[in-house]
Formats: sequence, C-alpha cells, structure tokens
Amino acid sequence: MAQFGEAIEPTFEAKQRESHSREILFLAEQAAGGRMKVLPGETWAFHYPESPEVRNKKLQGILDGDFDPEEVAQSLKPDALFYNEADIESEGVEGITSRVRDLSTLVEHYDYERFAKFLHDMKGRDIPLEALEATYDNLAHARIQKQLMDAYGSTGREQLATALRAEAGRMQEGLSDLSPTNKVLNALKMNWIYEELGYAGMEERDRVIAELSGRERELFESLESSYREYVHRGMDSGYQDFEETIMEGMPELYAPEGRGEASRSMQELEEKLEPYMEEIGLPGSPEDSAIPPDDKDEYHTHVPFEGERPEQLKQHPYFEIDPPLSGYYAGGRKSYYDVETKTWSKKKELSSYDTSIEGEGRHTFSGRLDRGLKAIGIPNNYTLDTSSLQYSGEKPEIFRDQNGCFYMKTGGPSSFPIDFLEEPEPFIAQPIKEDTAPLYKGALSGKTEKMMSRLVGDPLQKAEQARQHILANHFYPGGGDLQKAQALQYKLRHESTPDNYLQNLDTSEYLECYSANTKFVAIMRQAGVSARLVLGDKVESVREGKSVIDQNTGHAWSEIWDGEAWRRFDATPPAKPEDKKESEEPEEPSPETENADDGGVEGAPEESGEQSGDGGQGEGKGTADPLEQMQNSGEATDSDIDEAVSRTEEAKEQVDTVSQKKRDFDKKVEEAEKFQDLANLQKEIKDSELFDDMKQELEQKMEAKEGEMRDEIKEVLDDMEEDGFMDAEKKEELEKQLEEGLLEELDRIKQQIEQENELYNNYEKIREDVMPLVEEWFKYFAEQLPKKEEIEFDEDSLTRQGAFNRRAVMKPRNLLFGTVKNPRKFLPSVEPRFMASILLDVSGSMQGEKLHDSRKLLIFYSELFSRISTEFGYIRFSINIFSDSVKEIKNFDQDYDSSERYEFQDGTHSTVKVRLMKELNAGGGTNMLDAVLESAKNLNEESAKYPDYASAFYFVGDGEDTCGNSENVREFLKTNDEEQGFGKHMQSAILLGSEAERQKLADIFGDEHTNVVPELDQLIERSMEKVSEDIEEYLKSITR
Repeated sequence: MAQFGEAIEPTFEAKQRESHSREILFLAEQAAGGRMKVLPGETWAFHYPESPEVRNKKLQGILDGDFDPEEVAQSLKPDALFYNEADIESEGVEGITSRVRDLSTLVEHYDYERFAKFLHDMKGRDIPLEALEATYDNLAHARIQKQLMDAYGSTGREQLATALRAEAGRMQEGLSDLSPTNKVLNALKMNWIYEELGYAGMEERDRVIAELSGRERELFESLESSYREYVHRGMDSGYQDFEETIMEGMPELYAPEGRGEASRSMQELEEKLEPYMEEIGLPGSPEDSAIPPDDKDEYHTHVPFEGERPEQLKQHPYFEIDPPLSGYYAGGRKSYYDVETKTWSKKKELSSYDTSIEGEGRHTFSGRLDRGLKAIGIPNNYTLDTSSLQYSGEKPEIFRDQNGCFYMKTGGPSSFPIDFLEEPEPFIAQPIKEDTAPLYKGALSGKTEKMMSRLVGDPLQKAEQARQHILANHFYPGGGDLQKAQALQYKLRHESTPDNYLQNLDTSEYLECYSANTKFVAIMRQAGVSARLVLGDKVESVREGKSVIDQNTGHAWSEIWDGEAWRRFDATPPAKPEDKKESEEPEEPSPETENADDGGVEGAPEESGEQSGDGGQGEGKGTADPLEQMQNSGEATDSDIDEAVSRTEEAKEQVDTVSQKKRDFDKKVEEAEKFQDLANLQKEIKDSELFDDMKQELEQKMEAKEGEMRDEIKEVLDDMEEDGFMDAEKKEELEKQLEEGLLEELDRIKQQIEQENELYNNYEKIREDVMPLVEEWFKYFAEQLPKKEEIEFDEDSLTRQGAFNRRAVMKPRNLLFGTVKNPRKFLPSVEPRFMASILLDVSGSMQGEKLHDSRKLLIFYSELFSRISTEFGYIRFSINIFSDSVKEIKNFDQDYDSSERYEFQDGTHSTVKVRLMKELNAGGGTNMLDAVLESAKNLNEESAKYPDYASAFYFVGDGEDTCGNSENVREFLKTNDEEQGFGKHMQSAILLGSEAERQKLADIFGDEHTNVVPELDQLIERSMEKVSEDIEEYLKSITR
C-alpha cells in the first residue's frame, strides 16, 4: 500500500480481484467433484458445449418447427456455470455457494426434453424465444426446489429455505427494469413462496404484484392457480393448464398496443363514466362532491386580480411556496364518516392562532383570498409564523383547528405572504373514538378478508401490508386523468347504497385517491388501528422557481396512529401504463426540490412485522436472480472460459504467494524479542497485500505476543518484589507504564526494568550457589534451637474441667457419659533469643575474589538467619560494612526479605537486598575502630531491649586496622562494660586467606576467636560451627 511520494494505489477493481482469490478457489474446489465447472465472470451465465449461435439456432429451429425436440434436447445441457465475481462482495461466499448449489441442482434435474417439447408446442404463437426460455426455467426451477425440499432432511430444508428467502428478497429489487415476462414470473414465484411456503411476507408479495401493468396482472391472475398446482403439487394437469394459458395469454404481452387506445377494461369504464363527466368538477373545486358543505373552506377558487379576464384565471395557481417545498399539504383531517352520504368531514373546532416562531428552514406561503374562511394547507409537523404575515387588502385572521390544520378568515379580498417552518414541538392530537369506528357492515371480498386476517405486527407494519394490498389489486383510472378519476369517485358514490359502498370500492379494478384511501382507512379500523382520511394537495410541480398549488394538485391520503403520533400513508394505486394516451406530450420533469419532512411512511417500515419465514427478507438483496441475469446477459463463450480459467490460475498463484508471506510473518512474530520488533511488524503487515482475515489473525498473534512479553516483565517484577528487590510503589509505577505505554516506548521501560533486574539476577546467581548450604544448616539449627513447653487452652470454652472439645461432641460415647471436656494441651514453642551483628571489611585490600566471597558469605548469613527468623521467630541480625567509614546495610528492625524501601542514614531509600548488592564495593582504608565501635554500640542498645537474648559479633575481613588503631580495637573488645566497652557479647573474626593473614586478625580479636580458611565452603562451615558453639554456650548459661 503506497504511503509516500506520488505512488498510485491499486484501483478498486484490482483490489477486488486480489481480495476474491480465495473465494474463487473455494468455489472451484467445491465444484471439482461435479460435472459442471464453476468459474468467475462479470455476470451470471451458463456455458454450453455448443456456441451461442449454434444453440440459439437450434432453439429457434425447434420453435419454428425445423428441428425435432428429441434430437436437440441432449445438446442443451450447460457444462459450466459463471457467477458474477462482484456478488462475492455483496453476498459473501456463503451466499454465492448457496446460489451455485441451487443452479447446479437445477442443471442436474432439468428436463431438457420437456423444455424442447415446450418450445415446439409454442410454434406460431408470436412469443419471443427469450420469454419462453425464461418462463420454462422459472417453472422448472421452482418445481425442482419443491422436490428437493420434500427429499431433504431438516438441515437441507433449512438451507433451501434460506436460499428461497434470499431469492424473495432479490425479487423486490429493480422490478421496473425487468421484461414483462420476468415481472409476471417473479410475481408467480413470489406468490408461491408466500402462499405455500411462508418464506416471504404478504407485503413483499403484494409489492411485486403492484409493479405489474394491466396486461401483466391479467396474465399473472390467469396463471396463478396452475403455477401453484404444478410447482407445489407436481400435478401434470397443472402443467398442461399453465402451458395452454401461456399459449393464449403471453402473446398479449407482446402484441402492439393500439395508438392512443386505453386497455379494454378502461375503455369499458370510460363508457360507464360518460354520463357523469358533466356533473363533476376537479378535486377541491366547489363542484367536488367529496367535500361536504360544512367543509367548504377546503374549496379552491381563483380570486381574480384587478382587471383580470375570466380566461386568465386558470393561468395562475391558487397558492405558491418559495423556496419550493414538495410534499403533502393537509387542508383537512377527517375522522367523521357519514354512511348515508358516503363522505368525510372534519367537524372543525377553531381557536385563534397568534404565535411567533423563530428558526431557519423557512418557506413563504403566498396567495389571494376572497371573503370568508379558507383552509391553508401546510405539511404535517410544520407551523405558521404569524409575526411574518404581510397583507394587502383585508387583514386575515388566523385560526387552528383541533387536528392542527390552519385557516385564514377575511372580510374581503386579500393578498398575503406568510412564513411556515418546522414546528419545534409538533402538534399531536390524540385519537378520538370516531377514529376506530367501522365504515361498513358485513364483509368485503374473500381476497381482502383473507388479507385482513393475516395482518401482523405493529400499526405501521399492518398499514404497509394493507397499502401494498391495495396497490396490488387496483389501478388509478384514465392513466392518471383527474377528470376521469373524479367521475369514477362520483359514480361509485352515486351507484352505491350506504350498505354496499365499501364493498363496491373493494371490487372495483380502478380506484382514485379518495376511494382507495377510504378503503385503506376501513381496513385499518377493522384491524383495530386508529385511522382517518386527509384532504389537501400533493405538491410536486415547480413553476418559475416556486412550488404551486393549483387545480391539478388536489389529493386525498390517510393517517394512522402509531401509538405516539399520526403517520401519513398514501394508498393511491398506480395508473396502468397502457391507459396513458400516447398523444399526450410528456410533462417536463420538475427540478428536484426539498421534500417536507412530515413523518410520513413512503414505503415499507425498516423492520417488517411479517417476517419471511423465520429468517427475514434481508438476505441477498441488491442483486437480480441468477436465472434472470443469465437470461439478460446471454451465454458465456469459449473465450469467457479461457479467461475464467486464467483468472482461477491467477487466483491460485496469488493465494500461494500470500499464504507464504503469511507464514513468514508468523515466524517473525514468534521470534520477536523487542516491542519495537512488533511495532515494525505491525506497520509491515498493514502495508502488505495479505488478505484482511490474515491481517486480523496476525494482529491477534501480535497482541498475544505483546501480552506474553508484558507478562514476562510482570513476572520479573513480581519476583523482584517478592524477593525484596523492589518495593510495591516502584513496581506499581512500572506496571502502569507497561499497561499504558505504546509499543515504541515499551522497550525503554523494559530496558529500565532489566537494569533494575541486573542486581537481582546477580543476587539470584549467588543465592542459587549458597542455597544448598542454607538448607543444610537450617536443618541443623532447627534441631538445636532452644524450646520450652507451654500450656495452651481454648479460652472460649475454658471451664474448671478443662477446655471444651468440639470434636468430642461428635462421639456418642462422650455424649452419654458427659466427657466432652478437653484436657489441657502441652505444645512445644520457641522464643526469639539470638541476635547477631555482622561487620564486613570492604577496604581496598578486599578487592576481587575476596569481596565476591564475602558477598556470598553475607547472602548465606542473611538467607539462613532470615529463614530461621521466619520459621521460628528466633534470630535478629544486622549488617554493617566499612572502609574509611561505616555504612549500614541492615539494622536489627529491618526485614531482610521485605520489598519495602527503607530510609538509611546516608539519605538513600532502598530495600535491604538491593543495598547489599549495590553498596558492597571495595576501596579505601581499613578504619576498623570506628566500625567496631558503631557495631558494638548498636548491639549493646539491642541487648538492652532484649536482655534475655544471646548476642554475637561476627567480623569478616582480611587484616589489621590501617589507621593505627589495632591496639585500641583489641583493648575495646576486652572491655565487658556495655557503656564504655564492647560488652558481654560473643565474638568471632573470619576470613579467606593464609595463616599469615590470620595472625593479623588474631592479634586484635584473640587467637581463640579468629578463623582463616582457604575455601568459601570451609569458611561457611567454620563460621557456622562458631555460631553453633555460641548458641551452645548460651544454652549452658541459661541452664546454669
């Protein structure tokens, strides 16, 4: 991936080709055992053994009667299946695999002889070959799917059900782009999937049917029964009926339409409408019989300008909106249905309205008013800003009714503009009882009653299902002609009684907006959903940069209550394409304008209340059905085969290359030693051409490796704290840096810890060397330590008879005789009674091996004494070192194993072990006197605190005092006075060296207190023997 300079990244198509390589190999391998190759391409297509030209010639020959069906049948089977590689991106390999499996099964079970005979039977019917192929393929495909469903077990059935749900989802996409044949076939199959299998919803089925033209819907209805009989039940009679209906009905789809002629049904309706054409007016006009007198404020009338001639009135709109805003402008919301007159009214209750509204998104509503009250329709969720009102002529008064609709009232002609904008708090009127009052008695048609019995979901979902039913079963009259629509509305009202008006609406092929939405409201109320009719204007056209309300915008729609607000639904059906007059010049499309956000529902709710089976309808949407794609794209050629094989080989090479790169990265991650190595790998992997899932896997491995490296460092910190080489505060600080640091920073933290750890590692090496000796001498001293017997009681149950024994209660014998008291227990215990002060010479003469061995000796002493102290609470000890001056390493009160950082006299803070390792450095002279004085002082003070403790002083060095104080030291050691002299402490001087060196120490400490040996092990042994002797002497003294 290029990041620097002017390097060009791969094109999207190139990236897609690379990213699909494994899927291509997978699909090819899945088909390897079958008879048909599965190859990538740019569209779904079959490849046949013979060229497309030869195959089409044979098929056309069968249709023309030039070829025998039986002779041609066996050459019709495809030998390769191409899938659209781009669909991998939208559907995933699972979706493509399912479709490939479905089509492969179709090829294997397809009855090619019957297909050839089907073509032969259609001779002379003037049906295009492509339409006949599509028809038989659709029928055969559905029948094979049903046979497989019957044969499969539960797993196979569920897989096929998933494929059918996905197919149902795809059928709803791009319907308007399909051929007439495929639109009908889609509707037939969707109807079967819904009615017989339940894998699609009623709303989905009706949405597909609603897209059919008049001729297409007629053919669908004539084929519906036979299609289901053959596909679902395998009845040959159903197949025969289907074939015969195709012979008779399909030519109608392709017959040329008479110029300017409407469909037969519309021509028949026009004859019936003729008597009413003179009696009706346009929607919203005073002649509109749908508006009762009480609602005459909804009438649209032109108010002439001064000097304007009557013929000029229709040239200007009733109202204008600037800037333009498309949408539904509500003039009256009607809850009251009059059964006798078959009309709706709002029974308005007006309140004066005078509200100023601030905000942006303003539109100006302007027009002319005559005397009286006039409805001012604006979209739902919008309101008037009365402070913006301007006028000439009579001043308008503004009102608002109980449903949120606006009105103006004037005493004479008036021109005005006023702003409207979205209402900060939308006006919401709660439903009233009339909003659920039924509109009819009895029942509607069986089809509609069946639909109503299947309505499911919340109010919005039920409403969309009912709307789609109306769109799928009715057409708008006259190809959209308003005059004929008004005539039909008048005819339906005039020729119906109060008892059959809704039934007549239900069975009428044609319904205009008022009648269709009246039926919709009736269905909603029967379903228990509050609903009402709305009259107003549907504003779409723009004239001279403004939206207009004129004589052509009058419209009716519906509103339903969703539990929180009223939501718009428009159940007005589409017009038949064939009903539109060819002579009419098409209207110029209006420029795109802002659409009012009125909370209306334009299509299916986001979540359908009626699930497609149990899996929903969402799978696989966005692509056409493979069979339809194949029919539209033609057949694959031999050159397509060559290119696809090359593409597959290219995919294999790429997968092999990428897989090797992945293995290389795996090894690098495994061998990474530094956090920076991981940071470098992270960037390298990100910029590599690995597949995304490989990158994700490597990212997870790097995270695991990073965690492993962090844990290793944490384990070191734990060990250092546990062994007294780091205090808790320092450890917590470093652990926080570990957790929060970026990869690039962690190596610095690791290096810091490693530096801290160097002393610890050195200590551990020495400790490992001396631990066998520590164990050996610990066992020895454990046996030699002084003990005394101590009586122990259970204070909680102590009585004169002894301590209460809870275990004795569980013995039946003791309960019977009452012997549940415990005798007194005598347990051995040890009291701490020994203290030692160790003084080590670190002068220049101790450099090298002597200092190393001395450090070992100190660690041996410390580990042994610390363990004895931990186990028995017996020994207290201190360590001092000296050269020119004395330095404290550990005092009597400090815990040798503690991770606490103690404050020392020189101002430093450190754990004891760290101080021991850091401060033991040889150099300087041997100022023995000051060191012995300091050690004796501390030992005497400690003895004063613990007078019954045995005390000993151990000197580790290599010779005499270099400051001329050897005699003073000797005399001091002989003085038993604890205030002026050394005191009554046991003493010993030990060193590694020769007899000559021993003599120097013996002159100071006395021959009987001085020991010199050549080896460290011997030194330890001899020093421990001395400690043992001191303890034995102490035991004798307390015995005496």
